[in-house]
Amino acid sequence: MTKEEYPNIIYKYRNWTDKHNKNVFLKNQLYLSSPKTFNDPFDCRIPENFHLLDTQEKIEDYVTLFRNRRSEFVVNEEILNEEVEITRYRLTNYLEKYHNLNEEILFEKQDAHFGILSMSMNWNSILMWSHYANNHKGYCIGFWEEKLRNSYFFKGGPVIYNPKYEYPIIDPNNNNQIEVGFIQTHNKAYDWKYEQEYRFTKIFDEENPSNEERILTFDDSYIAEINIGLEMQEKDRKIIINLAKKRGIKVYEIEKIPFKFEITRKEIK
Repeated sequence: MTKEEYPNIIYKYRNWTDKHNKNVFLKNQLYLSSPKTFNDPFDCRIPENFHLLDTQEKIEDYVTLFRNRRSEFVVNEEILNEEVEITRYRLTNYLEKYHNLNEEILFEKQDAHFGILSMSMNWNSILMWSHYANNHKGYCIGFWEEKLRNSYFFKGGPVIYNPKYEYPIIDPNNNNQIEVGFIQTHNKAYDWKYEQEYRFTKIFDEENPSNEERILTFDDSYIAEINIGLEMQEKDRKIIINLAKKRGIKVYEIEKIPFKFEITRKEIK
């Protein structure tokens, strides 16, 4: 994305009655989830397609790529040559098995090392308020996208929803690991399009970081605004308004638009 294409503010819909959801505002904490916790079994489950290696020339290209990558970790030339020959043999004779094994290993690594922060580009999605903000009883907190991206993440971007319901094609001979990783984490089924998701990914050096290590803590300058749900209880509404005013954060209240299936908002001064 170019600088002009990045959204100014991105949003997190939260349930005020859930203590962890509450802590996004009360304790300035965001949680970076492992893909294995997602409710979508297709999310972050897009493998390289080894069936594309349908000629010996393509297999040799991959074997060369494999050697270059492994040489960073295997210093013994004899062992490296053995690994390369085994890989060539498996790709030539057992391509399907190789693909399946690579897929299994890839997903295990992603589950162990990835931390995903899922946001939305919209504050006015009726479905998002229903699904992620306790049926409009919760709140939606807006963050400055550029500040988050530049402080904690290498890059961020909108999720792509393919109307053909097909996986994006990832060639094993694509050596651009940043591009490949972005494809794997930023493509979802078209059914999820209503979320208008905007996503950041962090790669943890250590495997399976603890819940505490997955928590990102930020200061108030990262918060652009707070939006209060249509059905939020009055006592909770007052708590959020008072806290936001003390911290100099803009607060909006969601309202229905008469005679439309739409919502609007007004700022609470």
